[in-house]
Amino acid sequence: MATRSAIRDYVRQQTLVEEDDWADSKVNAVINQGLYVMSTRFEWPWLAATDTLSVVAGTSSYTMPTDLARSRAITRSDKAQRLVEVSPHQILGVYGGDLPTGDPTAYYVHGRTIYLDKIPSTTVDYTWLYYKQPASLDNDVDEPTFADEFHLVLADYAIAKVWEREEDFTKADEAMKDFDQGVESMAIYYLDVSPDRPVVFGGANATLSRYPNMPWLDGV
Repeated sequence: MATRSAIRDYVRQQTLVEEDDWADSKVNAVINQGLYVMSTRFEWPWLAATDTLSVVAGTSSYTMPTDLARSRAITRSDKAQRLVEVSPHQILGVYGGDLPTGDPTAYYVHGRTIYLDKIPSTTVDYTWLYYKQPASLDNDVDEPTFADEFHLVLADYAIAKVWEREEDFTKADEAMKDFDQGVESMAIYYLDVSPDRPVVFGGANATLSRYPNMPWLDGV
């Protein structure tokens, strides 16, 4: 296992970058940036989460879970009914602002809010399955929440960014390839992807976060 401090120390060992050139806060920022990039590559089970959406009679809009990155499904708890995500036009183009009353069947997203296609007539709970944002490494004792053997994959990303900043693009490319290969190994480990066929980043298993939230990059 590796803490944020251990990952940062490894980055410094591999690049010989001094704290006068790269403050700890800056190395920490690119480590967390690597964590975010990793999280968007695949539908990782270590980011799967569940929440309850309590739909109240008469209320048609609801705030998303604060840590939501990508929604998987919203299903009614008392029967097999799934809300379908559609574009705003598919609801507003039909109803405008005058929604009918009844059991919702669809929703659209605007910002951090979902809007149902009907004004609920009853109060009922839905189960919200989604992929969450990764927990950033805010303290030196914090560890990534995925398997220990892949913790230093984050160091490869940070190493690439250090070399990129130093304008040694050959070393930066090599380190980024190490990062990509590390993420691919994680996909084989977590998602049972066959090593006999290539992993295509951005393919069917990939997640593209609609709601990026990277406070650790503020001011970098």
